[in-house]
Amino acid sequence: EKSLSCEAVVGGAGLTGGLTAWMLQEQGLDVVLLESGVPGQGATAHTTAKITAQHGLCYASLISSRGMHAARQYAQANLAAVEAYADLVRRLGIDCDFRRTDSFLYARASQAAVLSELKAAASLGIPAELTRDTELPFPVAAAVRFPNQACFHPLKFLQALLPHLRIFAHTTAQAVKDGCVQTDCGTVRAKHIVIATRFPFFLTPGLFFARMHQERSYAISLSGTAPLSCMYVDAEEHGVTFRPWQDQIVLGGGGHRTGRQAWPGGYEALELDAQRWYPGCEITARWSTQDCMPADQVPYIGSYSQGTGGLYVATGFQKWGMTTAMAAAQILTDLICGRSNDNAEVFSPHRLPLPTGLGGLFLDGGISAGNLFSQAFYIPHAQLRDIKPGHGGVVLWNDQKVGAYRSEDNRYYLVSTRCPHLGCQLAWNQEELSWDCPCHGSRFSYDGKRIDSPASKALSCKLLKK
Repeated sequence: EKSLSCEAVVGGAGLTGGLTAWMLQEQGLDVVLLESGVPGQGATAHTTAKITAQHGLCYASLISSRGMHAARQYAQANLAAVEAYADLVRRLGIDCDFRRTDSFLYARASQAAVLSELKAAASLGIPAELTRDTELPFPVAAAVRFPNQACFHPLKFLQALLPHLRIFAHTTAQAVKDGCVQTDCGTVRAKHIVIATRFPFFLTPGLFFARMHQERSYAISLSGTAPLSCMYVDAEEHGVTFRPWQDQIVLGGGGHRTGRQAWPGGYEALELDAQRWYPGCEITARWSTQDCMPADQVPYIGSYSQGTGGLYVATGFQKWGMTTAMAAAQILTDLICGRSNDNAEVFSPHRLPLPTGLGGLFLDGGISAGNLFSQAFYIPHAQLRDIKPGHGGVVLWNDQKVGAYRSEDNRYYLVSTRCPHLGCQLAWNQEELSWDCPCHGSRFSYDGKRIDSPASKALSCKLLKK
């Protein structure tokens, strides 16, 4: 509720921000941690919590696009992150259900891509072996086993760190200027500023909104299944992941670009898979998350941009946020403390885009342009009366284009279809009853409350009773 000064301020009290603040404090720095909501309740609370250097079909692609040196840096950073978790859990005696287990990359049809990944892993010195023996409820063409990876309960882990940190919750960072983080409550002046908010909340410098997009993915937990001891990741882009949780199994998948949902998808697709593979199982929980996807498939960790000394960022973790959170905290701590980090170069936020990443940049740019055009020129034909109870959509009301959600008791919630971030047209997400931006991934509840960044404002909402 007042302005203050410190040596380092970290924005975002998820796992990345919490670990970074912890490590900087361990180095003797005076650190302030800011969180717009409740610590740990963003992406950290909606993960499947695999700690692994096995990131799908990544190493063969990295060697091809960035070379052996960069691929080795990526591998070493993530392998070191797995060991760093094990060390911290042991050193602090953290009760977070941490367990070492193997991680498998499996292919149900063609084994070519999996064999290529095995060869790439071996060339980088990553322990891995080929197998067809798995615990999966279906046969596989091939699988690569990465031994001695890990899984855990991230909220229990984070809760062990938080009491030792100086945290200001319910404090929204709004701007960074002249060595100060301006919030809705006061300002924090610091020599070092770290943005660990999953998606950076300001447009320039960095232009991260133009260099990555966001994707939704879903998870369900199952009881009444055969036991599972290891983690499994499908080599196919939209495949299903498996991990054990006590006497249950967590399935993950159903992913899609935010604002562009396929149907059937999301929870329905996972639930169909669950009943097919584990007949009679019970679904005990379900949740979803959102991930930032960089165009060249490598996170952005380090100095925010050229010429912004003292300003750092960690974003673009794809679907591997738990491992990358630790890697990011280690890299950022070294940079801030003036130490070299052998693995930092590959993650540099101001690296030049490679030809292999241009396709993603052009695709993201085309989608943004199309949705900007739709917001400006698309006129809907639907009317309020066309919206069914419990559904939403873009309609024409009083000669204005609005987003409408009709509750089961026939209340209409009318919001603007224009995303306050950069003006793209929002899309209705029926599965989660939200308004999602296909351009950069901002999300809003049916009554306009902001759910996900990069938008910093809510949508205005008008309530009609019929």
